[in-house]
Amino acid sequence: MPKLTDSQIITAVEHAERLAEQAGEVSEDRIRSLKYYLGENVNPAPDGRSQVVSRDVYDIVESIKPSILRIFLSGEKLAEFAPRGAEDIQAAEQETEFVNHVVLERNAGFQVLHDWLHDGLVSKNGYVFAHWEEKEDTTIERYESLTDDEMAMLAQDPEVEIAEHLESMDMYGRRVHAVALKRKTTYGCAKIDVVAPERILVSAHQDKVSLTDCDFVRRAERRTISELRLDGFDVEDDISDDGSYTDQYESELRDSNNPWKDREDEGESDPSMRRVLVRECWIRCDYQGKGKAELRHIVIVGTTILLNEDADVVPIVAFAPYPLSHQHYGQSVYDVASDLQDIKTTLQRGVLDATYLSAAPRFAVDSARVNLDDMLISRPGGIVRVEGNPGDAMLPMTTPQTAGAALPVIEYMDAVRETRTGITRYTQGLDANSLNQTATGIMQIMSASQARLEMIARQFAESVKELFILVHGLTLKHARAPQIVRMRNQYVPVDPRQWVKRADMTIAVGLGNGNRQEQQAFLMQMLQIALGPAVPLGLTEPPKVKAMLDKLTNLAGFKSGDMFWSVPQPPDPNQPPPPDPRMMEVQQKGQLEAQKAQAELAQDQQRGQAEMAMQQQRMQQQMELERMRAEQEMVLARFKAELEAQAKIEIARIQAQAQMQTAAMQPIIRPNPEMSQ
Repeated sequence: MPKLTDSQIITAVEHAERLAEQAGEVSEDRIRSLKYYLGENVNPAPDGRSQVVSRDVYDIVESIKPSILRIFLSGEKLAEFAPRGAEDIQAAEQETEFVNHVVLERNAGFQVLHDWLHDGLVSKNGYVFAHWEEKEDTTIERYESLTDDEMAMLAQDPEVEIAEHLESMDMYGRRVHAVALKRKTTYGCAKIDVVAPERILVSAHQDKVSLTDCDFVRRAERRTISELRLDGFDVEDDISDDGSYTDQYESELRDSNNPWKDREDEGESDPSMRRVLVRECWIRCDYQGKGKAELRHIVIVGTTILLNEDADVVPIVAFAPYPLSHQHYGQSVYDVASDLQDIKTTLQRGVLDATYLSAAPRFAVDSARVNLDDMLISRPGGIVRVEGNPGDAMLPMTTPQTAGAALPVIEYMDAVRETRTGITRYTQGLDANSLNQTATGIMQIMSASQARLEMIARQFAESVKELFILVHGLTLKHARAPQIVRMRNQYVPVDPRQWVKRADMTIAVGLGNGNRQEQQAFLMQMLQIALGPAVPLGLTEPPKVKAMLDKLTNLAGFKSGDMFWSVPQPPDPNQPPPPDPRMMEVQQKGQLEAQKAQAELAQDQQRGQAEMAMQQQRMQQQMELERMRAEQEMVLARFKAELEAQAKIEIARIQAQAQMQTAAMQPIIRPNPEMSQ
């Protein structure tokens, strides 16, 4: 069979579009969902009644987005490629770092994830388109007083174009050059664009959210003639889409908010700025006529094919927050909560109408006796002219208070909404009675709520995983030169040409492992075990301990742990290998026994020294006592001798005194002279 002609390809594309439009009638649901999200009054009440609109869809969407985005963006990286073997670990880590850098840094990572998630929550499905983009950056460089050799060196640079050149002679008579150079550098990178859901058309036979094996996907976009030419297409100024396709999936609400919609093509003085509808399709067809369908990438404007080439993947990734089995289109928050918003809107309007009537009641009046002009003007201090008794001419009509009956119903509808969506007042910190509840009960309610949010996060993680694999494949296919990239606070050369095709990767956001506090507590326990017996026994390694610290740092709210923890250095190959843990245990046991024996010997020596010291002290004390006793005996002997001497002196004195007294008592005998003769 011959190859398909251009007309046959266009016929096949239009046939696939018609089938997809018939099978995917979701445009009206998307428009209505967007109106519910914006709080538009899609069911207006009669004139004179309350027109308030409950914003349940908006509240649910805006409550889900922060929780999901915090899960994905609180860490340093979104996803990790799994190595194929031990020799592939370093390459897988580098590719992981680079792809995360491309998604989060070179693209507006937060905005892409936010808009992608928002489209899924509001419009059933969200879509991103990944493609390779090359840009040519031109800078002007000016040089003066260049010599001939310097000028020749600049002229040999292939990236340089001489824009201006002026020769002159300097003061020494030498020829010098003044030049202006245009330096052109080509920059290529994988770009990610969030596509409005109404611009995507999916095959009628697609029975799952992922588009990896879809047989038809179309992306419609209005682009200028100049943009098509910059992309390399040879387009005439008068090319037209021939009105063969009307953008019926373009949201009416978006059109109504764009005042330039009806005039965007009017009055264009520059034909290159005229916009045409470009249909970019990926379709599986038997293009070669070999009986086997192949994936083709086709770009069409009207009935003109601008591009027809083979393709290996569909570069569009879909996400559905509430997927349905065996269907591509899932459910949005509108599908889950629109009935509750309608019911609450009706109840709130009834409560407000009753409150307004109670504050400004109606009157039954006798029109013949009451001045109706005065009655119709209601103002404080106003006068109503009445003929006769006012009580007979006017009668206030009492409006029953219905707010008390409606408010419990509104509260019940809020409880139903919380059960359906998992967005509760506890998870938002809005319940004033939480302090009156038990901690266990609050944790159970929050766990049930987080389980529903984690289901949405898990669905989003699968789509993010598919996006990372797509970005990796685009970089591997189109990169032509190594790049210098700043990763982990270091500038590292990365050469995507040496990469290998990868399909195995994991999402590095810790889904299904409990909340942040539970993960922190568990990691702290593991870290204590690692720093305790695990490292000496060889159950873990310093890089793994560093990974625990990095994860704890991420859970604490810091993006990277490199500012706090150093990368462990690899062991020196010249050093001997570490000893066997069992030998270390035996050596430690022997060392403990030797230390015990040494301690006992030291205790014995200390005990002997203490006893000798005590004996010496007792001998010294005994000698001191003997000395003191001898001194006391000498003192006593001296005192005794002194007493005896004093006694002898006293006795002698007494004896002498006695003799003197005796002598005094005897008569004095005078000699007789006569007798002497």
